[in-house]
Amino acid sequence: MLFRHPLLHAVGRFLCLAGLVCGWPVAAQANEMRAVWVDAWGTGFLNASQVTQLIADCRTYNYNAIIVQMRRRGDAFYTPGISGNDPKTTAIASNFDALQDILNKARSGSPRIEVHCWVTTHVIWSSTSPPSQPGHVFNLRPEYLMRDAAGATYLAEGYYLDPGHPDATLWNYIMATNIVRRYDVDGFHWDYIRYPQQDSGYNPTAIARYNTEFGRTGQPSPADAQFADWRRRQVTDFLRWVNSDLLAIRSNLVISAAVFGSRTDAFNARFQDWAAWNNEEIGRAHV
Repeated sequence: MLFRHPLLHAVGRFLCLAGLVCGWPVAAQANEMRAVWVDAWGTGFLNASQVTQLIADCRTYNYNAIIVQMRRRGDAFYTPGISGNDPKTTAIASNFDALQDILNKARSGSPRIEVHCWVTTHVIWSSTSPPSQPGHVFNLRPEYLMRDAAGATYLAEGYYLDPGHPDATLWNYIMATNIVRRYDVDGFHWDYIRYPQQDSGYNPTAIARYNTEFGRTGQPSPADAQFADWRRRQVTDFLRWVNSDLLAIRSNLVISAAVFGSRTDAFNARFQDWAAWNNEEIGRAHV
């Protein structure tokens, strides 16, 4: 898929991505965006020489933007600069700031390459063994973890922060605003900005909030329509809040999200209402 800049750079617009952007044999035109995704699970930007090669490859193959995964599972491939939030990843040297090195090299030389910071939002750990850093949110704040109706915390592909827990939401807010305030990125990309499955969202604090709001007791069923609406609202309200503040920091920031291409699956099983985000001008989707 090829996305064009006049749409992407409209202030306050939100782009929902469900495809990859392909390379091209000729130079990009002024109104084109040709982006490559670079995940943090293998080589690509784990040291300075890899970053140099990455930027060289982008220029060789006519990419004018890169979407780089700077938060893999509750960790930071940048220098956090603040305490009480994501710790520096153990996958790179402690004195290496991958995001800053990418920015420096993408902005020097020609052509200039846009840098979009990709973060995995709600899933924060996938292994059955806990993270090694004591300050990782999994270890530091286990009360933020999502549960299913039976109380299990490992859901689908891992452990999730519950969007219905206000302090868990604040953790993600601090992570995002910290990055955008401290790094001159062109874009910010939300991944896993959702619930993992219909049977999820049962963090005790989230359920207490839900029951207080609607005068209920006990625990709603996973298929409860009112509870489904409430969970969708937790994700949407977070995006309303954090995206407005990200744009207040950088008014030309391109904000995007990875979404489920199936409207029905996204809406009913992930509580990811991307069509409403578009209608509200939180965003515009291309699937």
